Amino acid sequence: MHKKLLAALAAVGILTLAGCGDNPQPSYPDLDPAISGEYVADFSLGESEEVFASDGWSNKAPFNAVWKKGNLSYSDGQMHLSIKADPTEFEEVTYPYSAGEARTHHLYGYGDYLVKMKPTNVVGSVSTFFTFTYDGDSIDGVKNKHDEIDIEFLGKDTTKVQFNYFVGGVGGHEYMYNLGFDASKEFHEYGFRWEENKISWVVDGKTAYVVTGTSETLPRCPGRIMTSYWPSSADGWSGHFAGPTADTVDYQWIKSSATGIYSDEDKPVPPFDENVEWDEIDAIETEFKNAWDNDYTIVNEGTETTVTYDRIGAWKQVKSEDAARYAKHADAVVATLKNNSNRDINARMDVQGDHSTSTGEVSSKDCLNIQAYSAETTVTTNLEWGGSSFVIPANKEVTVHINYDKASETMGEPKSLLFFLDSMQDGYIDVPGSSVTIKDIKFANLDGTPVVPDPKPEPPTPQPGDSIKLVFNTENDYTLDPKGVATESVNVTYTDMVGDSYQNFYAPLTEAEGKNQISLKIKNNGEATSKVRVDVEGTTQVGNTKAINTSASAEGHAEVRTDLEWGGSFIDVAAAEEVTFVVSFDQTTEKGAATLVKFFVDSSTYQDSNKYSGDVTFSNFELLPKGEPQPGEYEKLVFNTENDYTLDPKGVATESVTASYVDMVGDSYHNFSAPLSEVEGKTQVSLKIKNNGESASKVRVDVEGTASVGNHKVINTTAAAAGHDDVWTDLEWGGTYIAVSASEEVTLVVTFDQTTERGAATLLKFFIDSCTYQDTNKYTGSVTLSCFELLPKAEPQPAQYASLAFSSTEEYTVDPNGVAAESVNVTYTAVAAASYKNITAAYAGFEGKTSFKVTIKNNGEQEVRVRVDVLNASWSFINTSSSCEGGSDSYTDTEWGGSYVTVAAGESATLTVNFDQTTDKGAAERVMFYFDSTLTDGANHAGDVTISNFLFA
Repeated sequence: MHKKLLAALAAVGILTLAGCGDNPQPSYPDLDPAISGEYVADFSLGESEEVFASDGWSNKAPFNAVWKKGNLSYSDGQMHLSIKADPTEFEEVTYPYSAGEARTHHLYGYGDYLVKMKPTNVVGSVSTFFTFTYDGDSIDGVKNKHDEIDIEFLGKDTTKVQFNYFVGGVGGHEYMYNLGFDASKEFHEYGFRWEENKISWVVDGKTAYVVTGTSETLPRCPGRIMTSYWPSSADGWSGHFAGPTADTVDYQWIKSSATGIYSDEDKPVPPFDENVEWDEIDAIETEFKNAWDNDYTIVNEGTETTVTYDRIGAWKQVKSEDAARYAKHADAVVATLKNNSNRDINARMDVQGDHSTSTGEVSSKDCLNIQAYSAETTVTTNLEWGGSSFVIPANKEVTVHINYDKASETMGEPKSLLFFLDSMQDGYIDVPGSSVTIKDIKFANLDGTPVVPDPKPEPPTPQPGDSIKLVFNTENDYTLDPKGVATESVNVTYTDMVGDSYQNFYAPLTEAEGKNQISLKIKNNGEATSKVRVDVEGTTQVGNTKAINTSASAEGHAEVRTDLEWGGSFIDVAAAEEVTFVVSFDQTTEKGAATLVKFFVDSSTYQDSNKYSGDVTFSNFELLPKGEPQPGEYEKLVFNTENDYTLDPKGVATESVTASYVDMVGDSYHNFSAPLSEVEGKTQVSLKIKNNGESASKVRVDVEGTASVGNHKVINTTAAAAGHDDVWTDLEWGGTYIAVSASEEVTLVVTFDQTTERGAATLLKFFIDSCTYQDTNKYTGSVTLSCFELLPKAEPQPAQYASLAFSSTEEYTVDPNGVAAESVNVTYTAVAAASYKNITAAYAGFEGKTSFKVTIKNNGEQEVRVRVDVLNASWSFINTSSSCEGGSDSYTDTEWGGSYVTVAAGESATLTVNFDQTTDKGAAERVMFYFDSTLTDGANHAGDVTISNFLFA
């Protein structure tokens, strides 16, 4: 539509209204037959396919706004038009407001027109229903003139309605009609009957005004049915508009008895593929990749591919080369694109040609598209620059049909299928939360001949020792030699590379199926050490990275490391050094298959603002096949969770899993787990714990049996970790605990017992920062668990001291507090005699035991009276007798309980307590110590005692 002319004509008509007053009101007979019509749009059914919004231009003065589609909405079975404070420039003029206008796709001629609407009473605003056409509309090659029939409400007085009409752009036929009610309060029906020699306006079925004439003096050109709501700058006519309100003009329906026809320019073109039975053609399965760089995140699933992105650069593309197997043997393609976002997405679809197969003069473009269409959106095909462009409305689905030249002499045969999504601009734009699903791609020939695709090529099987050729590219500050061609060796030079710039270069990986390592040589030709990072990337970003590296190695390089949180395997290559670097990766995780190998040289050191220059050669690239598992290799476990951890990978067998979490509540007891199999004869599980976060993480590990006894199913008995005196096992409530510092990696060994009532080991469970009683703080972190080993039962060893965990009380201070240890120090300053205050520790290894031995060291200045009880599940003592080496007054009270010993200041005593687990009192579960709290002297006591060498026999 010619928007500038539309603006000029509408402005001329309105300006003639200034100073117009009320007219005498004659009466007219009711129309016979009564005004009627079929629904053009019934808004009780929601959005109408016949009505669309004006968008992006202004009619200029006195229309003091720019039309925008965001000012049209639907709810409560109605269409609403609004005015908003939204300064917008159009043709070098900034208008203070945006306004709403809706129009029909078809043109309508003589007949009845009806609307049920409710205008606003906002002073200075205009609410309308009208027909309109001008020379932008043509029928059978004849351009229309500006004809118009109006119903207009001025917000300053909605007890009146204004009728008007234009012929050939000339108005001045205004008539103000007194309604006898306030139109802004309720819905009413308004309309007109348009005949060759008469126009009759109607309100609620009653004739309100009639004009007569001829086809020369009255409108005669079919026009679009229009509605609008806009702020006027013609204060003398409309009153002064003081600014928008929340009021809207509301429409329930539009009816007409006229027949809708298309203007020539709007008339749908018969589809070029109308003879193709698309419903009978199967959608192809193909894999899309980033054509270059990695702004899109791509997930391929059979016949569907979902593309997500938050920021996109200029002319980025989603590309399928596999589609060329079909495209070479067809000349039409159809694809459906679903916009999963709450914003419109600009898209372009190309069938790309291959210049290398052209037979004539090579073109500057390589898009083979000839024509395109869609029933759901407007598609424009650019024959000069290439591509079929269209808009995918928010949360809508469009199907695009393209006819292309499969045998172009200048552009070659089809090479790939490309999609540009929000990337057809210079530079980057931020488009957070954008997502498009590409699906149901089908190929056909317009002449009906079948499409027989080329067979999918079988990837060659590399032999050990065979190098592969990679194609390297970069848009950054590296100079590659060669660049963009397949090569077994690439040389990289750089000058003033900033250490934390994260510049990189990369090469696509193909034929990676079944592989889990890439080996390459790195030769440093420079004069200083180069820091090299290598990423093997999958298809999907999970957490902070797409990298699927799991580990790396290089002979003579102990500093090699792999960052499982942010990605990458790192190595420092000295000047003049040549080293073989092997990176292992896992293609079975949520990140998908290996698609890209990426290199950072002296550009990937966090917060390093120094500048580096260098010269490095990469060569001897080998993708190594996955070998058979060897004895002694780590267990692969399948981890799952329904809690607040994000696992990578999840639900697949893996030797390494990363758990990340945000705002984890300390006492939520959230966890994730992996089933255990082949546990017969095993008594230990060993694993590595790597804290990738910025603060210490509290980790609890449970080995669970089949049956719950007491408070839990846990069968842990003890645990150990080198350099960690804080490791302890809770035998009452279950679990082994360890605190792992930021960036620390530790090997934890948990010992368990499968011979108890709790049964055999079935599950390995982890709680990270979620298992501290009554801790309401929130924690964020990332922890990697790896190197899982189930260790066989060891040969019987001489008796070993046990670790017991005692917790501090109000009266006694225990060090370490609540941590399983072989030696515990207890201090106290005011323990009352006869108070019977005590400390306890649970123990899981009582089965088959009949005695408990402990060494008691008095570090204080006064003698200490110590009582020791072995207790069952109901906290009843089962001591039967005792003996003591050192100390004095040792005995066992079998009536009231307890085995007693007195230890002099600075002395030690070893007390042995015998107990019986075969009586009706039941099995032993814990030991209890009383220090000076069983005395009867009525005094308060202070002391310092160490208890150690806990031995159960």
